[in-house]
Amino acid sequence: MLLAACQDNQTAGAGFFFSAYTAALLDVWQDGEFDGDYHDLTKAIARLLPDDQVPNLFAYGLKAGGFERQRPFRFG
Repeated sequence: MLLAACQDNQTAGAGFFFSAYTAALLDVWQDGEFDGDYHDLTKAIARLLPDDQVPNLFAYGLKAGGFERQRPFRFG
């Protein structure tokens, strides 16, 4: 699973302390309180970024039993 700050033909925006993508991800994820899957997370992050920076969620290789439909960053 690839979570990327932007599409291949785009440039990711910088931020003050974190990149724009990382700041948006942390804001949306809320220390694990986010109630959605990786697709929902990517959409919510996109709403906080400028229109010329579209985050990328890409699954490659063998799919791991719906991994992208799990709550983000849950281990075990």
